[in-house]
Amino acid sequence: MKQILITISLIISSISFAQSLSVVKRTSPVFPGCENTIEKDRKDCFFEKLNQEISLEMKNYQTELEALSIASASAKVKLNILKSGSFEKYSILNSSSSDYSIYLKKALDKIAQRIGPVVPAKTEKGEASHSTLIMDVLYQKEK
Repeated sequence: MKQILITISLIISSISFAQSLSVVKRTSPVFPGCENTIEKDRKDCFFEKLNQEISLEMKNYQTELEALSIASASAKVKLNILKSGSFEKYSILNSSSSDYSIYLKKALDKIAQRIGPVVPAKTEKGEASHSTLIMDVLYQKEK
């Protein structure tokens, strides 16, 4: 009987806690070149433009990757975009090659320096908001 009461008590507490949480709607961050994209497509545009930048930057490391026998690789990247729009805080969540991760980080550093801050996500009140995006990045050696 005590277990049932404790379980019921935990369920009621959980429901009360969940109801007290409020969902904050926010817009997606905007990558340069995506400013005129409608809101529902901005995240995809962000990923597409960033992937283009990564592909261009990774060309600079093709010789090094070739020397490491890396013809293709993949990684999952977590981008933390600050209220300022800076996305210099990112991490490689997993990668098919630790060597590839090193060069991908270098590429992301250069991209962040070159493009500067992006337009940050915004709350429904229009205030800048921190956001986190996770994306897959694929590398394929150019022929």
